Amino acid sequence: MARSLVHLDPRDPASATRTPLDLILTSAPPDIRALRAYQNRLYLVDHASGLYVFDIFGAYSRRIPLPGLTDLQFSADELFFLSPDGRTLRFEPLFAPATTPRALALPAAPTGTSWTRALPGPANRFYLFSARGIAICTPSP
Repeated sequence: MARSLVHLDPRDPASATRTPLDLILTSAPPDIRALRAYQNRLYLVDHASGLYVFDIFGAYSRRIPLPGLTDLQFSADELFFLSPDGRTLRFEPLFAPATTPRALALPAAPTGTSWTRALPGPANRFYLFSARGIAICTPSP
């Protein structure tokens, strides 16, 4: 079965636009973990090969090689995600590919666990989640 992104216009369902993913995704079989829309772009997370970026109509834009990625979040003009070991938040620029990605070391998670999820909060804070607790991380300037 061929996988594809489909853009539907509810006013005219017959004008659906299809983007075949089998021609774009580099891993076989793909392991799609997340699909998110943000600022008129669509982000598809393939655990094996990384992040694929499409415009809002499904046209392929670029791939960011981030194998092992399972989830992502957005904050201003960056996407961010936990490193596979759960010790670092990594930030990738959304609109300026020439901008250098950055990383933020996280405080230690509760004993015997690692951070499993990070969500954006107000005032440049991040909520960190583990199996045993929750923390609020405030990066220093």
